[in-house]
Amino acid sequence: MDQCTYEVVVTGFENENDIALRVEELKNTSRLVNASPDGITYKNINIWASSRRIKEALLRCKVENSWIKKNGLETDDIKILRWNAAMWQQLDTKEIKNDKSFTYYEARTSGFAHFAVTGLKEKEEDSKSGTEIKETEKPKVTPTPLPQLPRKSNFAWIIYVLIGLVILSGLYFYIKKKKG
Repeated sequence: MDQCTYEVVVTGFENENDIALRVEELKNTSRLVNASPDGITYKNINIWASSRRIKEALLRCKVENSWIKKNGLETDDIKILRWNAAMWQQLDTKEIKNDKSFTYYEARTSGFAHFAVTGLKEKEEDSKSGTEIKETEKPKVTPTPLPQLPRKSNFAWIIYVLIGLVILSGLYFYIKKKKG
């Protein structure tokens, strides 16, 4: 099976360089989640970021058309869900294109953690009213502790301090030599 998650577009609250993202596609629901998602699960995904200063992100996934057909689903039955520390929330999932092999979807999220790409029949959606997040609504974001990811070290400030110390010590010895 091909990789489900093919793109993550991140918008930060401010410019920040070197944000590391780790995308993990799991065989089962994450052990950090205490409930399975509703519907028929296509993929479980964990996404971790090295920064918490993320305003929003677009999660783009693709689902095999043969899987959709095999499970008796329509392309608009596919939904992306996000675990919010207590329950699965249905994100506003939009079909953006399809070809002979895959149907491509995107969903807007305000944070990263655990996601599931599922097939939800219309009847299942209606019985779970209130779980869909509309695009105009602002979901309450519960910070999720993020694992420490290796970051590139930036030693430029150390070099500036060392250069400053060399200049200051040179001035000190120059002044001392002139006086004495």
